[in-house]
Amino acid sequence: MQNNDFRAKQFLPFDALKGFKEALKIIELKVDNIDYVNKIINKLEIGSRVTVKYYVDFEYVETNGIVKKIENKKIYLLDSIINFEDIIDVMI
Repeated sequence: MQNNDFRAKQFLPFDALKGFKEALKIIELKVDNIDYVNKIINKLEIGSRVTVKYYVDFEYVETNGIVKKIENKKIYLLDSIINFEDIIDVMI
């Protein structure tokens, strides 16, 4: 009986690439959110007060600030620089 248990364990599913499923969820979220975020970014102006939620270093971060400039696919706040591709949400 123990030999059969060992064989069964060989075929149990496992996560060979740790964190891969979570990374796919983040990618799906980004793809679904691209149009929405692009529309908001196009409405931004220098001096706009914004709240930006973005993904960096394997976690979500939310920051508030005033838009200093927008160029090279980045939003420059007074104390942060945020890449467009990392943005999950923007609120004006």
